[in-house]
Amino acid sequence: MELKSLIYHDIVWNWQLNKVDFTDLTLLVGASGVGKTLIIEAIVDLQHVVMGQNRAGLSWEVEFSIDGRAYHWLGQFAETSHTAVTEILNEQLFIEEKLWLDRTTSNHKFNNNHQSLLYLLRNDTEIDSIYKHFRYVMYNTWPSQTHVFELSKRDVQADEYPTVQEIRHIAEDNTLLKLWFAYTNQLPVFQQIREDFMEIFPTVQDVLVMKTEQSPHNCIEFSIKEAHVTNWIPGERVSAGMFKVLMFITDMYLAPDDAVILLDEFENSLGVNCIEIVNEMVLKRRRLQYIFTSHHPYIINDIPMPCWRIVTRKGNTVTVNHPDDYKLGKSKHTAFKQLLQLDEFEDGLTR
Repeated sequence: MELKSLIYHDIVWNWQLNKVDFTDLTLLVGASGVGKTLIIEAIVDLQHVVMGQNRAGLSWEVEFSIDGRAYHWLGQFAETSHTAVTEILNEQLFIEEKLWLDRTTSNHKFNNNHQSLLYLLRNDTEIDSIYKHFRYVMYNTWPSQTHVFELSKRDVQADEYPTVQEIRHIAEDNTLLKLWFAYTNQLPVFQQIREDFMEIFPTVQDVLVMKTEQSPHNCIEFSIKEAHVTNWIPGERVSAGMFKVLMFITDMYLAPDDAVILLDEFENSLGVNCIEIVNEMVLKRRRLQYIFTSHHPYIINDIPMPCWRIVTRKGNTVTVNHPDDYKLGKSKHTAFKQLLQLDEFEDGLTR
């Protein structure tokens, strides 16, 4: 799936996003506090709606494509409810500009249900593809995953997912778990991940991912071997930046095809030695869409200018502009210098 555009309005929290256009690589830039993270979270909100969740006061309009087919989905929840769930006031889905689903009529058979039609009709052949691809929206907050994945529901065996394609579509969407399957099955993709990681951190000589027995559940853990250090270093002693890079590289190889990967200021915890190489990896990505935020000069300067989207805010309204709107220079170097001097980039607030 590739997200094309989004309009979003949250009445409860009193903020709205004017139409923003996305490319297969979109870098949202701007000052702190203008709404970059809100845009990322708005996409996650829509994923939750597709998964059947209820969201009071939300209205949206999103365009996306799957395997070359164009989709246009819009809808609105009521602002308040006297019950635990909120009524959906209207919902429409267009496929290739043809109206496919329409929930605006008063006699629609699903009007008494408070979940999206994309969830209710997920077993339909056409809707199943949309539902599946929205599951592949990945908002990566790796530090919250911790360095250990606890197998609390059940134990896992290596032969459950013996191939790369099967690993990419594991229901338990945990990056460390996917890495363990690649490691345990001795897949070449693990060696690629390992080599990329060691290129960024030359002192690392090896990476180990193992299943350990702990009370009350088994766990997946990782360790690294560094030069001039006798013992293996357990994941809990590895820096946040190193862990983040390892998870980032793993997702590059093991995220599902056509996944949408959302990264919010992913330079946090990363040193300058990591940022440039990670940027290079993003530019060599497979069939993945990246939408990420940053105000770090190293990242902005390394990403092609057509991928920039400049975020500003006036009161409770967030607007996203293309670099062409500011008539920035033709060369990326000139454009980058001009971007840093824009008032919209300095404080991002328009009056």
